[in-house]
Amino acid sequence: MPEPTTIAAAADSATPIWGFSISTFVFGSIGSLISWRWAPQLGFVAKVTGMMSAGGLAMFGTPILKQISGVTDQSYLFGAAGLIGVFGLSITASIFDVIKDTKWGRIIESRLGKNTDSGS
Repeated sequence: MPEPTTIAAAADSATPIWGFSISTFVFGSIGSLISWRWAPQLGFVAKVTGMMSAGGLAMFGTPILKQISGVTDQSYLFGAAGLIGVFGLSITASIFDVIKDTKWGRIIESRLGKNTDSGS
């Protein structure tokens, strides 16, 4: 077996776990690192959490993209995993914003049937 000389060659030789490739996780995480600059509202912990979730999204989304598109060349799939990671961090940042801006107390009170308005 020839020595891997590039990241893509090393990742191509990696064995997938449960059908999912760890290398797509790595490329998705690298893609999310690139997009850290465009998510200044996130703190460091949120950025790391976003990086992990973007890597996971790339790991699970790349085989689906491969199935839909029919592309079998690993270099294209690793590029797609990187792009999924770039947009995955944006999606994660939006989810954090929604969670932060949601008024959870009002939602819980409305579900429990407690009305805080006096009605006068």
